[in-house]
Amino acid sequence: SFVPPPGSFVPPPAQPYVPGVATTEQNTLAIVSLVCGIVTLVLALCCWPLGLVSAIAALITGYLGLRKADELGGNGKGMAIAGLVMGGIGILAAVLLGLLFGVSLLSSSTTGLN
Repeated sequence: SFVPPPGSFVPPPAQPYVPGVATTEQNTLAIVSLVCGIVTLVLALCCWPLGLVSAIAALITGYLGLRKADELGGNGKGMAIAGLVMGGIGILAAVLLGLLFGVSLLSSSTTGLN
């Protein structure tokens, strides 16, 4: 057998393969929900109709991501919840901005008649 010279590096022995140990599965729906939620907050401020669409996508994928997280033992649950929260805030912001825009249009059209 080979004996390395004194003072040289000896690599550790290889780890044995353990059958039945699976890698953790990604919760893609939770990731998509989080990304849509972040996009929603940006779009709700600059162009609220697209923010509304993105918010609905964040809510749907967040709900589905929560269901998937239950199957995966909680993997991705925090991201799904964050996507749901940001999607809800985005819908609220988009509706409020839409109402504000509508009210400002109505007030400018009524003051222009005089």
